[in-house]
Amino acid sequence: MPVYLFTYHAYQSWMPDHRRGYTRRGKGYQPADPEKARQYRESATSKPVEFDRDTQRSLIEELLTACRFQKLRCHAGSTEPSHIHGLVSWQGFRPWERVRASLKSSLSRRLSRMNDEFEELVESLDVSKPLDSIPDSRDATRRRSSEEERGRFVLKLSRGGSRKRVRDKCHFDYLMQTYLAKHKGVKWFEDRGWVD
Repeated sequence: MPVYLFTYHAYQSWMPDHRRGYTRRGKGYQPADPEKARQYRESATSKPVEFDRDTQRSLIEELLTACRFQKLRCHAGSTEPSHIHGLVSWQGFRPWERVRASLKSSLSRRLSRMNDEFEELVESLDVSKPLDSIPDSRDATRRRSSEEERGRFVLKLSRGGSRKRVRDKCHFDYLMQTYLAKHKGVKWFEDRGWVD
């Protein structure tokens, strides 16, 4: 049975100037690079993202829902303001790349709904707008262009995501009892439930 720890980072939360270096698609781990970080920041489509506790809990709830619908077993979800981990297993053959991508899609859709809800709330509080200028629900769910997003705070994940295959029961127990448990954000464990 495949068991993986998937990690999804908040947008711009781990930049190339990070003290521990960074990962570059197709090239692996790279040393810290302040110039590359400057280039990434200049081409960013929105401001850096951090997940507050409500967002962390929503992401874990979405992870649990996605696992149920995708016939995966979620052993744990753990968060920090900069990322979410999901410890997941499944029966039969399914490429880990497909599982990682489908879970990320679910998490991204949850963040998109949260963005839309926030925008609707802000618009409803703007008493200077006439009622007919408030968009209907079809407008609220449309995709934003990168020009509209540029420079704004939009909850989203970084490209891709990382994965680590769980080697054996000892590795699994370490992840459940130590590694995921020490994270400072919201956590959920199948044997303990919610841990805030």
